[in-house]
Amino acid sequence: MSISPNTGPGRGTRPSPDSTWNLRGEVAGAVFVLRVQAGWPRASCSRFPARPVAHAQMHPTMTEFQRPDLSLPADGKRLLLHSCCAPCSGEVMEAITASGIDYAIFFYNPNIHPVKEYELRKQENIRFAEQHGIPFIDCDYDTDNWFSRARGMENEPERGIRCTMCFDMRFERTALYAHEHGYDTISSSLGISRWKNMAQINDCGIRAASRYEGLQYWDYNWRKGGGASRMVEISKREQFYQQEYCGCVYSLRDANRHRRETGRERIKIGLLYYGQDAETPQGD
Repeated sequence: MSISPNTGPGRGTRPSPDSTWNLRGEVAGAVFVLRVQAGWPRASCSRFPARPVAHAQMHPTMTEFQRPDLSLPADGKRLLLHSCCAPCSGEVMEAITASGIDYAIFFYNPNIHPVKEYELRKQENIRFAEQHGIPFIDCDYDTDNWFSRARGMENEPERGIRCTMCFDMRFERTALYAHEHGYDTISSSLGISRWKNMAQINDCGIRAASRYEGLQYWDYNWRKGGGASRMVEISKREQFYQQEYCGCVYSLRDANRHRRETGRERIKIGLLYYGQDAETPQGD
């Protein structure tokens, strides 16, 4: 399985370690052409710059709800927030924005399968970030590396060692980018989902940040104070795309197996959106 040169990762499957391709896009009238290489661990990431958002354009959730005033630990100045999807990051982003913290979104999720599902989740996240004027950093979809790391763990259960590997891989890339681009704090929206083991996520984040002097992982509990409920409310308000499985090919397999055993139809990608009898997002 490979991607042909000069095609985007959304048009193929898994790239070989030395393959390259061109990505072309337009954001707020600016055209970006990127030369991307699938190598590891160096990241090829594109930054969608923030655009000014007038206060009147902010949704009432961001202005009327009386949120606590958050601050980064240890006098941190700049936060790089790893985002897994728009439903999980929506509440986290609004909480951080309301506190005036300087931050950007980092989207690196090579676990998400198939490409159609990956693009749906990413585009929803880009839409929400642009809506609130938050910089969005779109990193590699280097699935070769993910599948290589997952080898031998194909039948591990959710919240097991395969998930630890997956969190480690995504946080390692987040920490590397933060170190190279002047961020002193990293965090993630992953922990807000009730489907995830928060201690497992925090351990992976702390381990990744510890590789670089002056970098810390912010282990804030985004579920507390009604955060988990507001996550669903915001998802319905924004009518986010609703994923029905964690993200990787093995979670899709297991979710469909469970559906088959309980007499339900297989998951149909791209059909379900919040506001349509939505349930709690599973995250990835």
